[in-house]
Amino acid sequence: MRFRRRVIEPGAGPFLFGVLNVTPDKDLAHNVVWHAVGRGLMLFAPVGLGSATIKICPPLCITEDAVVEGVTALADAFADCIGG
Repeated sequence: MRFRRRVIEPGAGPFLFGVLNVTPDKDLAHNVVWHAVGRGLMLFAPVGLGSATIKICPPLCITEDAVVEGVTALADAFADCIGG
């Protein structure tokens, strides 16, 4: 498989965030973000080592339906980019 998923749990404090880290592949990270934005997600540009980390930051008050919709869009963006 071309990438390795690793979800980092939200840290202490008033913020809800998550980081999905991929094997350092700048092009893959940028393509996933591009496809996810095309599906309606608002994402930051890739950050971290080699600009290969996809950073997500949902609102603190979010419905379950919105979470499912966002995760589905992100999964579809990955599938678009890796041919899955």
